[in-house]
Amino acid sequence: VDNANDLMVGFLDETSSTLLCGFEVIK
Repeated sequence: VDNANDLMVGFLDETSSTLLCGFEVIK
């Protein structure tokens, strides 16, 4: 469970970082 949770947190962190980068480019 901990491993899957870490995987999910890492995925969300990467996704949010990607979205932030895309938002900055659009802005």
